[in-house]
Order: sequence, then C-alpha cells, then structure tokens
Amino acid sequence: MKTYNIHEAKTHLSKILNEVREGEIVYIAKSGKKIAELKPVEEKSRSIKLGLLKDKISVTDNWNSDETNEEIAKSFFQEDPSEPNSDQEVDGEVHPKYREFFYGKK
Repeated sequence: MKTYNIHEAKTHLSKILNEVREGEIVYIAKSGKKIAELKPVEEKSRSIKLGLLKDKISVTDNWNSDETNEEIAKSFFQEDPSEPNSDQEVDGEVHPKYREFFYGKK
C-alpha cells in the first residue's frame, strides 16, 4: 500500500492508476492524513442463462387469432368514454382510446 500526497497524485496519476490496475491499493493524503483510497474495481461477470423458461411457457398456435384479439379487446371496454381508466363497458364498444390499437386505422 503506497501513499501519495495530492501534488504527487496529480503529477503521476497515470502511473498510480497502472499500480491500481495491477491490484495495488493506493492512498492519497493531504497534510499527511489519508483522504482517499484507490483500489481496483471488481468486475462482476454477468452470465446470461438462456433457456430458463424452456418448457415452462408456451405460445399456442392461435395466439394472434381474431378470437384472441377480440378477447383482449374486450378487456379494454369502458363505461364512460371521457374516463379512459374506467373498467366498464360503453354500450359494448371498445373505448376510442384503444380502438385504433386493436383494429387499426379505418
């Protein structure tokens, strides 16, 4: 463990960082008192595990069928067209806010 004063640290920063990169812990001091510690960063390895959900979920052949889309659309029925957060039907119609999303532009 080496200690550098602020002036030395500013002058030899590249050298100090190389020491840190090699695993050394370095202290920076002001008036002989340690005020900072430089140490190597521990890089965490991020391993991605593919296939975690294999055989746990499935998509049916009719996932994009008209019936499935209609069922999803029904879940967006509204009671009051002026209140898009209402969960009630508006005369059996999809709220205008969601109509284009489900049925496209007419």
